[in-house]
Amino acid sequence: MSATHSFRAHSMHATNPSAIDVPTPSHIPFAAGKSDLYACRKIIELYMGAEIFESHAEATRGERTIEDAEAHMAMFLEQLDVRELGSGRRFVVKESHGALQALLSLNAFILDLRKFQHATAEATLASISRLLPLAWMAYQHDVNASP
Repeated sequence: MSATHSFRAHSMHATNPSAIDVPTPSHIPFAAGKSDLYACRKIIELYMGAEIFESHAEATRGERTIEDAEAHMAMFLEQLDVRELGSGRRFVVKESHGALQALLSLNAFILDLRKFQHATAEATLASISRLLPLAWMAYQHDVNASP
């Protein structure tokens, strides 16, 4: 008798260890075969392809203007609707629709922040443009007044 015939795998289970099924709670998304993996992959693929805030193309590389970002966001939303992913009806797990809504809300928030950033930069530039001549006149007055 060879040494390989005397080998036995140690297992606390009397059955074949590879056939053990561990029950998972129903609130785990992958439990009971429910999964939105492919729908989520498609959403991420569409999102990355939309290049909403930044272009990776060689000719147009860099940060997009607010108008371009809004146009690309609209194209992304249109693609979601074309593939019936925007409404959430294709999702099996209810949390997936909430995750999509969170993604869309974050992107809307980022667009609002970019608009606020642009408005702040414009206001700062206008203030500096208005105050610079006054500061220059005050400087010249101080230079001429000193002995």
